[in-house]
Amino acid sequence: MAHRRWSSPLWLAVLLLIAGPMVPKYALRMVSAGVPSPPAPPPEVIAIDELLPDKQWETQGGEVVILRGSNFLFAGNGTDATVFIGSSACEDVAVLSAELIECTTPALPKGADVEQEVSLTIGGATAQASLTYRSVCEAGRVRLVDKCVRCPVNSFRDADSEDDTTCTPCSDDAQQLDPRMITMDEGSKSSRECVCPEDFYEVEVRGARVCLSCNSSA
Repeated sequence: MAHRRWSSPLWLAVLLLIAGPMVPKYALRMVSAGVPSPPAPPPEVIAIDELLPDKQWETQGGEVVILRGSNFLFAGNGTDATVFIGSSACEDVAVLSAELIECTTPALPKGADVEQEVSLTIGGATAQASLTYRSVCEAGRVRLVDKCVRCPVNSFRDADSEDDTTCTPCSDDAQQLDPRMITMDEGSKSSRECVCPEDFYEVEVRGARVCLSCNSSA
């Protein structure tokens, strides 16, 4: 009677099937320990809160900002987080949750609409976002507490004015404007928006803008 010779792979499979229950548990643990864990997902900054478009910022710092995103706790277990706004480091960085990081702004450049890059580093991973803030109200607006509101009718504020606490009335003598001049709406951004009222027309006299009546008898 002829004997069938089994190939080596088949013998190995049978041996493992028989010996499997006898393999020590510590050997199984050693095998599983050799499998690397999947890498933690990198942080992602989705948005930056507490930055309202009409909010007045104090550029000496001290403003609280909140970075909203994801994976803040997975990246480095929420440790060693640093935040830079532009080239300046944010202070008092605190990882509030997997979605929220809070910090206090450093001193920042002045401007009406200043854009700065925000760089977050946490657990060796990095993420970037951008923010736009204003420390000076834009033209046509004036500061009211922590908001920028439109200049009232018959006044203006141009883009060159660093004083955002007052609007200039059209009747201001320094502007060489006729005191009867008005604006057609709130939020005027230039003295050129001061115009003569109805039934008057404008002429220039020695550099001053003067309103004359359309009625010659006036």
